[in-house]
Order: sequence, then C-alpha cells, then structure tokens
Amino acid sequence: MSAGQQLRWQEPWLFSLRMRDRRGWQRKGWLIIAVFVAMILGWYLDQRYGKGLRIGLTGAMILSMAIAVFAGFLSDLGVSEVQATVDGVARAFYGHGVGASFWRYQDILTFSFVPRQGSGKPFGLLILMMRTSIVILGVPDRVSRSELVEFFRSHGVQEAQEPNQITGGPPAGMPFSPTMIDNHNALVVGTPPAAVAQFCRQPPSPI
Repeated sequence: MSAGQQLRWQEPWLFSLRMRDRRGWQRKGWLIIAVFVAMILGWYLDQRYGKGLRIGLTGAMILSMAIAVFAGFLSDLGVSEVQATVDGVARAFYGHGVGASFWRYQDILTFSFVPRQGSGKPFGLLILMMRTSIVILGVPDRVSRSELVEFFRSHGVQEAQEPNQITGGPPAGMPFSPTMIDNHNALVVGTPPAAVAQFCRQPPSPI
C-alpha cells in the first residue's frame, strides 16, 4: 500500500518459513530433535530422582515432541510489516517478541523485484543488494513493480537492469555463508547472488 512519501505492506504469512532452503530446514530439524532429547532426558531424570510425572513413556514422548515442535517453529509465528519512508526501509516483526531491522538507501547498491511468476512462490520478492549482504523481502500482489521502481528511484536507488547484476559474483567483501534468518526474523542472505537466482528458479511452492 502506498501513501504519499512512503510504501507500506505486510509480508506474506509465515514468510521466513516458506523461504527456508534445505540447510535452513536441516537446522530447524536438528533444533527440534535437540529439544525433544532434552525433554525426554528431563522426564527420565524426574522419574528416577524426582516425584515423576505419571504419564508413561508414550505420553512423555508425545508431550516432548509437541513442545519441541512448538519451540522449533516459535520464531516463525508472527506478522511482519515493511515500511519504506524518506529515511530508508524498515521491517518490523511481531511474534514471540517484537523486533525491527532498518536499511538506509545509501547502503543499498541496487534493488530488484521478482514477480510471483519468476519467484516460484505465491508472492513477489524485493531483493535489496547491500554492500555486505542481500536482503529479501516478501511482497504481496497489491504492491506493483511500478510503485517500487518509482519509489526507490526517487530516493536514489537504481534497479538492477541486467540479470548478471543479480546473478553475478558477490560484491567486494561479501562473506560466503549460507542463508540465515537474523534475530528479527528478516531474511538476510550472505550467499553470492547466484544462489538467490537459483533459489528463485525452483518449482512453485505449494504454500
């Protein structure tokens, strides 16, 4: 949604969860397994040395798995909102905690908009090429490419015109590290831009 000197929209539901790559899902799985093992160990020690929760092994496993899954996906449960103003692009996350990320226009090298037809997702992607990383924001259908182009150009940020500006090598000083979700649940990629393009060429997601 556009309002004068700003653009504002909500990211798609469960955006960070729907954008996880294989390594991200592996990490999520290991987190769930670790919590499950810790819960079972705690139940065993409680049975042996404490008063003991009388739910049996099956009950303990079901309860531990439920808590592990909840803890594993807790960081993905929330609502995120993007707001671009005269000062920069901000993203707020409201979930188990409240956090915000902010990127100034002078730190954005170029931007690119990938529509849903090219993203392989049921939503578009706004890719901000920063000096040391890449930021990916989810964009609903009601926000058009023309709005984004006009707004960012009015603040001195140019759109990447050629595919190799997105799929080429990483900017100088960019660390070679896997996709990660920062502490405010924003999708920040430390991988070279080619990985972003490869991700966008994946088959459409069912969610």
